[in-house]
Amino acid sequence: QAAVDRVLAIAQAPGGQAIILGPVSVGGPAGLAAVGPDGSFGLTLDGLPATSGSQVYEAWVIAPLGTPVPVGSFAVGSSGLGSLSAAQVPTGIGLTVGLTLEAHSGATKPTLPMVVSGVAAKGS
Repeated sequence: QAAVDRVLAIAQAPGGQAIILGPVSVGGPAGLAAVGPDGSFGLTLDGLPATSGSQVYEAWVIAPLGTPVPVGSFAVGSSGLGSLSAAQVPTGIGLTVGLTLEAHSGATKPTLPMVVSGVAAKGS
């Protein structure tokens, strides 16, 4: 619940953008993300397959016609829950947020396909 509250607070701040993260495949994981005008970022997901070994999920922010920028990575246990908070992410209109499964942290470009993705909308 704390992760959801953080995401909603960022989305509801003046200039905040909410992102609904939908699954690439039917029945896949889903969640929410938000980007604040100050570059604050939050993400929370449910239904993720557990990572193993050095595997991580990497979050990406992509500006329209831009290059994917890695935001941060996290491992997931058997609960299927994942969350991430970050600062100083790219901002602007029409951002896409995506999540990939990577062999290890430190990826500089996404290993496709995206696990989930969504496009930002202005917050209230």
